[in-house]
Order: sequence, then C-alpha cells, then structure tokens
Amino acid sequence: MENNNKHSGEVRHFFQERGYYILLLLLLAAVAVSGIWLVRSAMLSSRQEAALATATTDAALSVPNTAKTDSQTKPAADTAETFEPVESTDQSVAKAASAITVWPLNGAVMTGYSMDKLVYSDTMGDWRVHNGIDIAATAGQSVRAAAAGTVSSVYDDDFLGTVVVIDVDEDVQMVYANLKAMPTVAVGDGVAVGDTIGAVGDTAISESREDAHLHFAVLRSGEPANPTEYLP
Repeated sequence: MENNNKHSGEVRHFFQERGYYILLLLLLAAVAVSGIWLVRSAMLSSRQEAALATATTDAALSVPNTAKTDSQTKPAADTAETFEPVESTDQSVAKAASAITVWPLNGAVMTGYSMDKLVYSDTMGDWRVHNGIDIAATAGQSVRAAAAGTVSSVYDDDFLGTVVVIDVDEDVQMVYANLKAMPTVAVGDGVAVGDTIGAVGDTAISESREDAHLHFAVLRSGEPANPTEYLP
C-alpha cells in the first residue's frame, strides 16, 4: 500500500514538472495536423476549380454559334435595295466615245499612245512615255472638235506648245496640242462636234523634229487614257 502511494506520488510529481512541455507538444501536434488538413483542402479545392473551368470551356467550344449577323438575317431583297447601280469604267468610256463622231483632223497616226512602254523621242534623244497620239497633218491645217463640250483651258506649254483643253463631261477631257498660236476659241466657249478650234502649228518644242502633226490626248479623271478608245 505504501508502495502504491509512493508510485502515485512520483507520477504526480513527474506531471507537475513535465506537464507544461507535454501540453506544448500536444498543441504543436494539433497545429501541425490542422495545417496539413488546410493544405490538403486547398489543393483539393484548386483541382476542383480547374476541373470545373476545363469542363466549362469544353462545353462552350462544343456549343455551335447560332448567332446571325444582320446580313444573314435580312432578306436578300433588302440588302440589294441598299445599293445603287454604279456606271462601270467600260460604260463610262462607251458613253464618252459615243459623243465622238469625227477625228480632230484627217491623217495617219505617227506616234501611238504608250504609257506602259517607253518609246524613243528623236527630238529629246531619249526613251519616254507618250500620253497621246500624234496625227500627221500639214502646217496650218484646221483642227476640229472631236466631241462637243466646253473650252476649259487655253495655254502655252513649255513642251507641248499651244494647247486647248475641252471638257466633254465631268470625267473626260480632250487635249489638242502643238497648235498654231492664237487658237480660234477661248475659255468658256461651247463647241459642237466639228467646230474649228485652231490650226496645226510647230509650237511643241519636245516634238519639234517630227513632221507637222497634232498631238491629241484624252484625260479621264485627270489621268491619261488611250485616245483610240474614244475615236470612231
């Protein structure tokens, strides 16, 4: 009996002396277990969120896009009504050409229109483009209007000499160059087909070594065009 009491006293004494450390160890163990559980929970939650996002993306990709644009939902007739017919370039050329019934003078073409290929100039001694046609003539030969229109310019050019420009319509202009000084028309004059506008001269310095001729050019929207597409 005495031994039991002694043993019990030793146990109590041990726990009294060591109890603080045992309690601290138990608390540390509890914290460690809690930390492990939190980490595992977080990892599990992340995996679940990733899986959910992947499933959502796959579902979105697998759903066909049934949305329609306005052009798909509108009847074809409605779409057609929003456009107005536009005159093609060929139609514009044909319309302007139909107004030309005569050549500016009778004669053979000495030098043709050439804007995509260089031609040799005897006068300038080099290769260059040619934005019109040179029609053989005799000095002083009358030049007539190839189409009806309004005289928009009369001037002296450094290379092409005396020039008369006639507006055929809003898009097409006809240029008569190498004329004799003092043409018979002035700016603002209206001319009919066949009206005399001047005479062949020798005022074009850049073509002075050629025989007498008329330099005839056509401008469409301000750019050179092939006169043979307009002449009858």
